[in-house]
Amino acid sequence: MSTLDVHSQNYELVDVAQARELIKKNNNSDNFYIIDARKESQFQEGHIPGAINIDPRIPGAHEKLSQLDTTSEYLIYCRTRVRIFEIFRVMKNMGFENIKLMIDGWLVWERAGYEVDVPRLDE
Repeated sequence: MSTLDVHSQNYELVDVAQARELIKKNNNSDNFYIIDARKESQFQEGHIPGAINIDPRIPGAHEKLSQLDTTSEYLIYCRTRVRIFEIFRVMKNMGFENIKLMIDGWLVWERAGYEVDVPRLDE
């Protein structure tokens, strides 16, 4: 696990059950975003409904983040937990104020049987 200060006032580690409750609570909020930090190919295989894909390891990730509101609330997840800390560092340095990190990862979310959005291929 990273040594980042994720327990400060505006940053929190959450498990998949807490993440699911957070998503339900903010279902109709214009100030809540879910960021999937996995590779685009993994995102296309399935993701949490409403998530946007921002892989911190590809060019353009910083630009995508700079277009987001730093005062909104963000839930970030990846496959295991490595990339959430990578994107967290960038977002914290950019001044994002309210970040939740789903430490269990996508695999635990999927195994729990929670909602999954799988994009349909155009025919």
